[in-house]
Amino acid sequence: MNLARMFGKVRILLTFLVALVCTSAAWADYVFPFSYIDENGETQTVTEYTILTGNETEISSGWYVVYSNISYSETLKGSGDIHIVLDDGSEMCIGSSKEPVHGLGIVGGNWTIYGQKSQRGKIIAYTDNFASAVAVSSMTINGGQFFLNAVGTNGDGLYVSHDLIINRGYVITNSNAAEGIKAGGDVVINGGDIYATGGDYGLSAEGNIVINGGYVRATTTKSDGLFSKKSIAINGGKVYATNVVGDGVSASENISLGYTYDTNRIQAKSFKAGGSIAIKDDLSLKDEDDNVYSGTLTDEQIEAIAGKSLRPALPPIQYVDENGNEQSIVDYGILTGEETSLENGWFVARGNLTYNSTLYIRDSVRLILADDVTINVGTSENPVTGYHGIHGLVGRLTIYGQREQTGALNVYASEYSAISMTRCDLVVNGGSVSATANADNYVGIYADSIKISGGSITAHSNNGAGIETSKFIIDGGSVSASSDKLNGVDVGGMIVNDGSIIAYSDKKTGLSASKLILNSGSVSASSSKSSKCVDIYEMTINGGDVTANEILGTRMTVNDGEITASRISVNNVTVNGGVVSATYLSSGQGRGTLIVNNGFVTTAAPGGIAFNDSVIINGGVVSATCNASGSCYGISAALGGNITLGYTKDTDRIMAGKYEVLTIAELNVVGSVKIKDGQILTDGDGNLYFGTLTDEQIDAIAGKTLAPTTHPLIVSVDGEDHKHAYFEGDFIGSEPVNITEDTYVDAIDFVRTFTAGAYATIVFPFDVNTDQLGGVQKVSRCDGFVLQDNGRWALRIKRLWTDESTTPIELSANTPYMVMMKDETLVVKGGVTLRKSKEPVSAVGNTSWEFRGTLAYQKWEEGNGDLGHVYGFAGQAMSGIKVGEFVKVGADAYISPLRAYLYKAPEASTVKSNYAGAKATSSIGLPDEIDIIEDEGDGDEKTTVIGRINTRTGELKTLQTYDLKGRRVNGVRKARGAYYGKRK
Repeated sequence: MNLARMFGKVRILLTFLVALVCTSAAWADYVFPFSYIDENGETQTVTEYTILTGNETEISSGWYVVYSNISYSETLKGSGDIHIVLDDGSEMCIGSSKEPVHGLGIVGGNWTIYGQKSQRGKIIAYTDNFASAVAVSSMTINGGQFFLNAVGTNGDGLYVSHDLIINRGYVITNSNAAEGIKAGGDVVINGGDIYATGGDYGLSAEGNIVINGGYVRATTTKSDGLFSKKSIAINGGKVYATNVVGDGVSASENISLGYTYDTNRIQAKSFKAGGSIAIKDDLSLKDEDDNVYSGTLTDEQIEAIAGKSLRPALPPIQYVDENGNEQSIVDYGILTGEETSLENGWFVARGNLTYNSTLYIRDSVRLILADDVTINVGTSENPVTGYHGIHGLVGRLTIYGQREQTGALNVYASEYSAISMTRCDLVVNGGSVSATANADNYVGIYADSIKISGGSITAHSNNGAGIETSKFIIDGGSVSASSDKLNGVDVGGMIVNDGSIIAYSDKKTGLSASKLILNSGSVSASSSKSSKCVDIYEMTINGGDVTANEILGTRMTVNDGEITASRISVNNVTVNGGVVSATYLSSGQGRGTLIVNNGFVTTAAPGGIAFNDSVIINGGVVSATCNASGSCYGISAALGGNITLGYTKDTDRIMAGKYEVLTIAELNVVGSVKIKDGQILTDGDGNLYFGTLTDEQIDAIAGKTLAPTTHPLIVSVDGEDHKHAYFEGDFIGSEPVNITEDTYVDAIDFVRTFTAGAYATIVFPFDVNTDQLGGVQKVSRCDGFVLQDNGRWALRIKRLWTDESTTPIELSANTPYMVMMKDETLVVKGGVTLRKSKEPVSAVGNTSWEFRGTLAYQKWEEGNGDLGHVYGFAGQAMSGIKVGEFVKVGADAYISPLRAYLYKAPEASTVKSNYAGAKATSSIGLPDEIDIIEDEGDGDEKTTVIGRINTRTGELKTLQTYDLKGRRVNGVRKARGAYYGKRK
């Protein structure tokens, strides 16, 4: 039980006791405050009032409270200025339907009636004979419910000798024979629901009738619905006068029709005026058939609108949508500053407005901020009290600007949040939105989700977050959020696609989020008294820029864009591109790893790069400088992790003032600095670094700029003195494979991509048994030239081994071979001995042809004397060349190390064929075509022609049909045995 109700009952009891003692009762001032809703919709309190009991016969000027259900069986007289507060749920009855008062129900005085929050207090009156239910001098209804019934032969439901004002409330009046509502002065209706039914007029006035809002329905069985002896102005609301005998709306002077919202409606059986009937200036109405009316109506138009429902025909109003395109809308409401809620529609203000209490948002509300128009909800001097400035109950508030983007919405609240969209979304596409909250733990702007596509948003809270939401998307515009005590911005997930956001906190974190994705635009955060400027669990930077004094988090991925901070403390950082610039880049107190794949990472003294697990640099430009005294972290892996240095392109660079890893032998903690497998870095002084670096090498590279370099052969040594060799098969640098002394290695990586099912040339810089090879199907060598019966020259390829052979063979170092691959990679199993390098050249039989291997990248420039005598073998397909072709090389052709090519010396030499059917010759010139024959073993019965090379074009052709002796069969097959080739 609330105090007012409790003490009210005490007061009633005391009144009763005093009445027993005294010959007459006297009212006393009641000192406990009693709340009511005033004419502006604000909650007020009164402390000096009297509780009515139902025993009164007359009351005078003062405040009275109807606190419970009370009844009067006789007329209640009033005088002076009387203020009545109807407690929610109370009833004040004058007579009843069964026993009406035989005379006036309430008479005399200037009455002002108030309701409470729920507006459930009631006044019920029944009178008979010639008496009105209520007959007073003037009346203002600010709330409550009224049921006023004159059931006699000539009384009005509600009669006011002067002015009647209705701001809100529920008013039902009935008169059997006279008027539902009658005023001797003016009638002004600003709100409420009014049902006036009369035997004569429904609602009439000696003065003007002005309807600005609310719902008005006038009904009569004898005459007009609405009647004024002066003029009638319908400026808004919903007005219906259809169920009448006479005219629906009638005035002795003029009638003007208008609207304030797109939901306003006017419908009357007919309109009649002694003067003009006109639509208000600059407005238009349209009927059910979309006929539009404006200005002073003609007789034909007045007749045409009779019985029709008129609604606003609004002029188009422009706005800028979320894509920056100008659009227009014709169905919208015009704000007046009197609204307490906006529901499901478009709204615009035509001039500056100020709301002094909470503005509620229901359903989907779209607000256009017209250029040069300001809407205030509260002011800086008089903020909204008692509740939020703008409060969304359900749905979405979408705000648009116009072309110049000079419209503004300013919201101030002193006890709650400025804008609170509980279970609602907030979308700002334009205009200027400002929200300021002063209460503890309440925010400038709160919404389930916020999306900004344009305009400017400023949010501030003295004691709560500037902006708080679960999902924040910024597609454009600018956002500024600040807080004196808590986070400037406190969000769940945040995506910035464009635009900018500035977040500030005086004592806490500027920007706090679970997840941030920045695709473009800018994010800036700062804090005066806290080091936490940005605190984000997971962030992905795909573009744009981030600026903060300190950035904290768990995971950060930078793909593009720029991050600038004094300190970045994020557990795991991956940089794939963009620019990261900080004094100190670290994993903070947690374990974590830095991976740099590309982009730029720069730190400066006295900071550096320090991660508790590992630092992996796969590419990019990384700089961690120290000052003159050497004070900095350089690059550090503090808890036994490794530092790995590498590159992806020639322009990558690494420079650190020092490199530090942790090694504690007793705890088996061993950190290392190593170069990425298969790569070499140089310090610019000719020193090369690869594999795991020694302590001396780590000291040597401190302060040096490391750049990529390449070499066809790298041998690394691990901590157990195991040697590992890497051969780079696609090396194009000038360094040769130069092994100065025989060296045993425990493992080999032969980095080269082959074409499966095709031949390739190869030179092994080590002796190797075929049992150690994986991915190889056949091994052959160039064995000589023969002249066939058909007069063509053939290059014979001698097969040495296949993967179906039962007996492995030893392949010699520095010797060119041809291999048929069954896989794309060649695997060498186990250890081998690298042999001292020598020129890998093999004579092709007893001819002037040579099968030359390469130890270095070789390129034939224009003017090279070997051009015209060199044939390179295509082990991989390329433009215009098939796999397996010997191609006559031209200028700018090149070959990588550990491959082979054919060379024809200028002088001729003699060869004697040992191939069955061949003819002897004293010399071999440069034939146009050379068949390539694979000899599968000893004896000519296993020799197979596999193709033909054109020495002028480099083209290798597969013969159509040939026998096991290599003889081409033309036309009908005559030789016995197996045939291979294309069938016709």
